[in-house]
Amino acid sequence: MGKSKKRKKAKSQAAAPETKGKAKRSLIKFAVFASLIGAAGWWWYGNQQVESRFLDHVQRGAGTLDRVERQAEQSTSGHLSPGERVNYGTNMPTSGAHDGRPVSAGVYKTVQAPTMLVHSLEHGMVIVYYDTLSADAMATLEDWSGLYGGTFSGMIVTRQPGLGDKLVLTAWRKSLTLESFDADAAAAFIDAYRGRGPENPMR
Repeated sequence: MGKSKKRKKAKSQAAAPETKGKAKRSLIKFAVFASLIGAAGWWWYGNQQVESRFLDHVQRGAGTLDRVERQAEQSTSGHLSPGERVNYGTNMPTSGAHDGRPVSAGVYKTVQAPTMLVHSLEHGMVIVYYDTLSADAMATLEDWSGLYGGTFSGMIVTRQPGLGDKLVLTAWRKSLTLESFDADAAAAFIDAYRGRGPENPMR
């Protein structure tokens, strides 16, 4: 009888650390889960704030769409053959034959190939060309790019040396030149034309 009690006590003592270990692991899992939920909520809230400010700019900039230039469509379109070249007559074309690969939505600090950018325009992306921007202006464009990253409804921000303080925004067969960063005008253009390319309109 004494031995049986000892065995039970030994088993109880052995089980105690195991139970504590399970409880600790469960607590860690819960903490990780709670952290992920909190981070997701914070990300969602941040995006909501950015989009709300973007839409405020859209409303204020609606009148600037009268300045958008409609561009004539290039006489040729479709994909270029390997090694084939095309002369758009500008570094910021809005239509024409293009590379089979598009540029993905995002912010680029280096110049992107015009032939690939035209394919992106065909997909319905809006391109923002810049040269020198203030830190605040760049941060705003990066926020907007984070909102709109879809393959057929996103935006591209890419450098174009020689513009100085100017910005040029392009969509398929459309362009808008700004003498300096104007959040209202830029937001209105982006909202009006992103997702409305000829290949697969999304809006």
